[in-house]
Amino acid sequence: MAWRNDPLSLYHGTVGIYADDIEQNGIDLAKARPGRDFGRGFYLARREAQAIRFANDRYQKMISLHRHNGSQPNPICAAVLHFSINRNELGRLESLVFVSPDPEWHEFVKHCRQNMNGHRGPGNYYEVAYGPVSTVTNESVLRLEQLSFHSPHAIGLLQRIGTRRGNPRL
Repeated sequence: MAWRNDPLSLYHGTVGIYADDIEQNGIDLAKARPGRDFGRGFYLARREAQAIRFANDRYQKMISLHRHNGSQPNPICAAVLHFSINRNELGRLESLVFVSPDPEWHEFVKHCRQNMNGHRGPGNYYEVAYGPVSTVTNESVLRLEQLSFHSPHAIGLLQRIGTRRGNPRL
């Protein structure tokens, strides 16, 4: 297969109620959870299977808490939103890339999980960060990777293709 520089497909694993919100209102960074691997951002995966895994995990946790004590809203279903982005546009964004889970990646994840004010000082983020997914104990998860989008400009480059929904195994 010859290289054609096609748009890059990206996937966001979530649950039905949050997929509905994104479809109706767009991506809102203010709704993103702080303290994540690369800080507050909109997280995507290049592999759909990884997003499906995340969506199913999120669904199972939320439905359990919803049924047990009502501390979470009803997630409705697992959902994966499909996006594409022009590779040339992605390449022009201020980006930070970690190819492997080296000590610098580890320190960055630790910083982002503890410091909720930005990558490069208060309120100053890279537009996109890319690298391995981390566990709760800051170890990398084999073969899982993530892209996080941190600016309205970067998010504006994402084109939503569609959404797959399932209950709970897409």
